[in-house]
Amino acid sequence: MYGAGWGEEIPHVEPEGDGINILVMHDMVYKDTDQKVTEAIPGHLACDLLAQYPEYKVIISGHHHAAFDYTAGRTDRHVVNVGCMTRQSIKHIDHHPRVCLLDTTDPTLTPTYLPIQHAPDVLSVEHIHSKQERAEELSSFVEQLQHLDDISLSFEGNVKKVTARLNPSDGVK
Repeated sequence: MYGAGWGEEIPHVEPEGDGINILVMHDMVYKDTDQKVTEAIPGHLACDLLAQYPEYKVIISGHHHAAFDYTAGRTDRHVVNVGCMTRQSIKHIDHHPRVCLLDTTDPTLTPTYLPIQHAPDVLSVEHIHSKQERAEELSSFVEQLQHLDDISLSFEGNVKKVTARLNPSDGVK
């Protein structure tokens, strides 16, 4: 088993007789060009890693939050990125953390999903809707300010002018 930390060069090693060489690396690895969303975040493509480092049967990467497994054609060589062990944000609402079990006799990989609480039980999207509503209200207020002839530096005064112009119900006032 060999390693390459963040920013470290990946070591080239001799093939391991009857055993297998495994590389564990901390670097950005993408399954394919579709997953690589920008050139601003450099990283390796899984197929390129297998081509550049033929001495490794399994390359385990960690940095990219999206889990994937990549196998080169019908070979027994793999690149595995297990992804996050936890939900990092609301965009991961459907995320299921996993580990991969490696059978070194084949070698085959078996993803095993870890138990995690049902997303609606632990995540709320209400704050997102609240932020959107607040942004819409602020945008509406600014738009109303643009229609006032006598805008002042007093926030409270401007609110009163916009309120008087819109003539809202007593519950809103």
